[in-house]
Amino acid sequence: MRFHPKSPQQAGFVRYEGAERNVRGIHPGIFGLANALARDGRLSEADYSWWLASNLWYDAAYINPQLVDASVYDRTLNPTAQAWFKVSAGHLLERIPGYLSLLDRYAVPWREVRSNDPGAVLYEDEFQLVVTPWLTQPGGDEGPEMLLEARSGQVKATKGTADGT
Repeated sequence: MRFHPKSPQQAGFVRYEGAERNVRGIHPGIFGLANALARDGRLSEADYSWWLASNLWYDAAYINPQLVDASVYDRTLNPTAQAWFKVSAGHLLERIPGYLSLLDRYAVPWREVRSNDPGAVLYEDEFQLVVTPWLTQPGGDEGPEMLLEARSGQVKATKGTADGT
């Protein structure tokens, strides 16, 4: 499957992340964003129950890369590591809209990014990969990515890099 910027659905990998960079200068994934809402006590009782059940489902549905290789998300070794779903992991992707709706309810901006080559692979299994994005590699060039920015369900496709430039 070859990447074609006019057809983002053809990209082999997809990532859902915060539209804004965090204090470390990265776009945190949507699971991290939802976890922060729960950790900070910002979720309603119903949303907290949904979040907990959903996280438990994901924990059972696929491997946590950190349990296979603790260095994958080591902030010293791989400070910009990020996880991407393979678009073939439909059973995992079909539950993502619930997380996006949760973020929308709490006004947390998010975006969808698709790519056939998101970065240097640190970990891979049948459903996901964890990479150091090309844009953060020393001397790295822009990766062939399609950025789909979204907030509150409105999606705008733009050709560009992972940070929208």
